Amino acid sequence: MPLNGSEAITIEQKQLTVMDLKRANVPERFWYVTISSIPKDMPYMSKLLSYYAQMEQLMEKGVGLYLYSDDNQTGKTSIAVALLKRALRLRKTALFEEAGRLKDGLARNDSFDETFLLDQRVRSVDLLVIDDLGKEYRTTSGYAETTFENIFRDRIQTLKPIIVTGNMRPKEISSTYSASLAALLKSSLIPLQIMGYNWGVQKEAELKKIL
Repeated sequence: MPLNGSEAITIEQKQLTVMDLKRANVPERFWYVTISSIPKDMPYMSKLLSYYAQMEQLMEKGVGLYLYSDDNQTGKTSIAVALLKRALRLRKTALFEEAGRLKDGLARNDSFDETFLLDQRVRSVDLLVIDDLGKEYRTTSGYAETTFENIFRDRIQTLKPIIVTGNMRPKEISSTYSASLAALLKSSLIPLQIMGYNWGVQKEAELKKIL
């Protein structure tokens, strides 16, 4: 059931308000995702829980994650949002952006709010989540590649972590974008392959039980 502005999500004895999630641009369908929603026998779970437990210290060092899989519906976005919510509970600022929407918003020089331009917010938040890297529309001008490389470079140089999701394997980033971007990501993002569980199948089964 959707929350109203006065309600709060309680997770691990701490609360996030609806306004917290909206300001972080978290899509409503992901408001309730938690790390505990993931089956404990997933092959990546021990590494994910290790990052989750050390998140405050790793964020201070600028260490992020690259969550990737060959398939869709494996839970990459849900995991990224669960980590973003963890950052918010640590009283950090955070922002969720889908790669294609982010590229378009930056091209239009969109405002984030009455105080910040989107470009300023993307570069300044404590944690940035970029969802579906590689699915944004790219042109021969190379604008998408340059845009993301500039954002990554700026954040990496200032030790501001990024969590990225995508269907590209780490070695494919170089051919899709550039060798320099691939090197940047390798220096600051821990690659974590997300596999072994199809969230789409689970949701389909849940829907069939409704009627």
